[in-house]
Amino acid sequence: MKYIFGFGSYYRGDDSIGIRICEQIILRNLEDGFKSVVVGNNGSLFLSLVEQCTHKVLIVDSADMGKLPGEYLIFSPDQVKSKKLISNFSTHEGDVLKLIYLAEKIYGQLPPVEIMGIQPKCLNSGELSPELDQNFEKYLQKAIYLIKH
Repeated sequence: MKYIFGFGSYYRGDDSIGIRICEQIILRNLEDGFKSVVVGNNGSLFLSLVEQCTHKVLIVDSADMGKLPGEYLIFSPDQVKSKKLISNFSTHEGDVLKLIYLAEKIYGQLPPVEIMGIQPKCLNSGELSPELDQNFEKYLQKAIYLIKH
């Protein structure tokens, strides 16, 4: 199985981009050869689905990369390091890289994992910023393309 996982929080504006993309894939019935999963901040859901019989994983999440708001990058987990300071590990603290690391410890080698990181503008409202909202369809189509190829 191939999965698109959407991480984020509705309460933090642009941080909700990953879950909004996964929701729209599900609502529009766009799953074709893959499953879209709204993870939010529930890292245990991610861990329960990523296993050795998974063929490919795409994670969609906001990521502070020093880019202009709305720009995105596609990268693998080994290409970046987390800058988050977390007091102790929790599946609810929202560090995707640490969840991937934990999944590797549990399952061994994981299938190919790509991250679609989208630069947020605003993390203190319930709505997407105009920069992310106007590019929403582009992100949605790119995510589908990435999981299928």
